[in-house]
Amino acid sequence: RPTGGMALYHHPSDFTYSIILPRTSHLSARRALYRRICGKILNSLNVLGIPSFYDGHSAILVQGRKISGNAQNHVLGSILQHGSVFYDLSLEHLVNLFNLPRETIISRVTCITEHVHVSFEEVYAAFARGFLENQVFFEQELQPEELKLVHILLEKKYENGSWNMDFQKPEKGSCHTQWD
Repeated sequence: RPTGGMALYHHPSDFTYSIILPRTSHLSARRALYRRICGKILNSLNVLGIPSFYDGHSAILVQGRKISGNAQNHVLGSILQHGSVFYDLSLEHLVNLFNLPRETIISRVTCITEHVHVSFEEVYAAFARGFLENQVFFEQELQPEELKLVHILLEKKYENGSWNMDFQKPEKGSCHTQWD
């Protein structure tokens, strides 16, 4: 992750986002931009009927437990913010992955399905509404040459073990665990 940080847990059904913006004077303050983007997540959770709040740093909490983690990087005149919202959790997987007692994880982390019974499609619609309401945007399919580049990058870089596990390289990659 170019934003650094500690371990990042992703369940296969998480809602994951990335926002890339040009750095301008009104978008350069990190905390203000975190508040603005995390506010979109708060709006989305509110659409689902889940009261939540932004911790002022990088997490969104529900009843004092983390439901969303977010990270940001300012580089080369651009701003990247990305994060995820937990739709569902595998407590056993978290216990094994982070080597923490089950009670510790239960006291610190929560997910959408713990608070409301909604389909992933309903969550997607709520997040589309929460993120895009009152925004000017457009949707565009990837062009064939862009898809070809995606496959080349996957094969030569991102699916390569040395990219994911080489801690000596200067670039930041990520470490993945496989789901059974």
